[in-house]
Amino acid sequence: MIGKKPAGLVPIRLPKDLQQAIERLALKHKRSRSAEIRDALRYWIGRERHAERHVRLLTSLIGLLIGQIERATGRRWNNDPLTAQAVREQVERLIGHFAPASAELLVVPAEISKVVSELIVFLEFLAKPDQDPNVQSFVRALMGVSVLPPEGFGDREEFERLIAELGSGWSRNKAVWDKKFGLGGEKP
Repeated sequence: MIGKKPAGLVPIRLPKDLQQAIERLALKHKRSRSAEIRDALRYWIGRERHAERHVRLLTSLIGLLIGQIERATGRRWNNDPLTAQAVREQVERLIGHFAPASAELLVVPAEISKVVSELIVFLEFLAKPDQDPNVQSFVRALMGVSVLPPEGFGDREEFERLIAELGSGWSRNKAVWDKKFGLGGEKP
């Protein structure tokens, strides 16, 4: 076995500062360095799915903006209503600034409007498919779409990692939505 590498092993030289950064991330996330490197590579490769430079530039700007807002509030957008509202408003303002303006009122067609609904439904399905029986029926009724992977969005494993890190919006907001929409915990 001299000269043979174990399957899946990719030897790579890393500068000391990058090794230290990976080690810090691994400790912070309570994972192995290999897990951090694998996720970083998946993320980077996944970015190439949207190889259009204008999309990458916008997502980078949004990431920078969210970081600034979270530093200003001292809270994460997905844990604090004020920070979340600031992110919603300022991301909309950022996009509005760079997007082409229209002299007339535009109505987004239903086919395009449902894209985000399909993504939300699928992510919520992956988040808690069998822990809360209300989540699937509520989200389907609210959004008017089925629980299917959105076409062209990527692979299921990538979505599972995303929702595991982000957490369920349904679980996070259920109590407020119950009061706001008068659901009272019943199936819609």
